[in-house]
Amino acid sequence: MFLFFFRLIFSIFYSILFILQNIFFIVICGSLLVGTFGALKQLRIKRFLAYASINQVGFIFFGLACGNIGGLVASLIYVFLYSLMSVLFFTIILQSEHLLTNKTVVYLSDFYTLESYSTKNLQYLIVAMFSMAGLPPLGGFVGKLLLYIVAIDSRLDFVVFFSLFLSIISTFYYINFIHYLWFIKLNLARLFFFNYDKLINSILLSLVICLLSFVILLPFCYATFYSLAFSCV
Repeated sequence: MFLFFFRLIFSIFYSILFILQNIFFIVICGSLLVGTFGALKQLRIKRFLAYASINQVGFIFFGLACGNIGGLVASLIYVFLYSLMSVLFFTIILQSEHLLTNKTVVYLSDFYTLESYSTKNLQYLIVAMFSMAGLPPLGGFVGKLLLYIVAIDSRLDFVVFFSLFLSIISTFYYINFIHYLWFIKLNLARLFFFNYDKLINSILLSLVICLLSFVILLPFCYATFYSLAFSCV
């Protein structure tokens, strides 16, 4: 969907991109506002992920607002990294199962007993949260850093400072969630357990390694994303 949208903007509407930039600024600021403050008080996992995704879309539009090939490459890299983070998070969710209803986890608090069943899954989930928050040296940090470099080079100063301010708030609820997962021991009924499958565990480990080492893999992957960006132009 994003590749189609990128191609639509840079191939058909590129001649009026200077007009669309003002719309992109509104979309970026609106997405960051709604996503940041909407996710603060969410208790359900689906709603939390929905608002977090709105927040991430605001960063993806950074590249479009820049209006150059560098911004497009940075947006493609961020879409790729956010896809890895989402797959990692959803795979851990789908591994969970309620002892009585056989349903997956519904509330964020259902993860609080994760350490009792699978320390590895807990560590994978923390890596996904840290990466979504954009903390170094994880992939989410690399993606946001590239977007900020291109945005500063394109003189989008107001949007950069606005997003940096909201990033501090969004980082709070990611780290606060990790704080409850790792440090707060809640006396909850242990009704959820987490399945262990060698194939799924291998996939999770591969995603975690990619997020942890993307800063090293970036020079080798940049040419691929650059050629993909040219195919969208």
